[in-house]
Amino acid sequence: MSQPKHTHSSGNVFADLGLENADELHLKSSLTILIRRLILERGWTQTHTAEVLGIHQSDVSNLIRGARLRHYSVERLIHFLNQLNYRVTITVEDATADAREDSTSESHGVVIEQIVSQPVGHSKTS
Repeated sequence: MSQPKHTHSSGNVFADLGLENADELHLKSSLTILIRRLILERGWTQTHTAEVLGIHQSDVSNLIRGARLRHYSVERLIHFLNQLNYRVTITVEDATADAREDSTSESHGVVIEQIVSQPVGHSKTS
């Protein structure tokens, strides 16, 4: 029996699928996953989350399900993280410098690094 064909991922499923704006979609999904995780870890209701983020409860529902991501800009998702008492730092590196230093690396580009501080002053609400 022959082995099934497979392709190694680039680390960005959106790029692997050939979608336009793959880097932006990857960043938006990463930020959304983090927002969802924080909400669930805190045990917040969608209503409480909506109050904290300044959006409607139905928007929170869509956000935590990853639905309608195209309706949110990267800036707005970062704002939501700020409302959750986290900061996001974006680091841009010269990809050509990386390529010269590490000839074994397969992909180079803008590096997005999320640096989060400890949450301050938010308690769980049921």
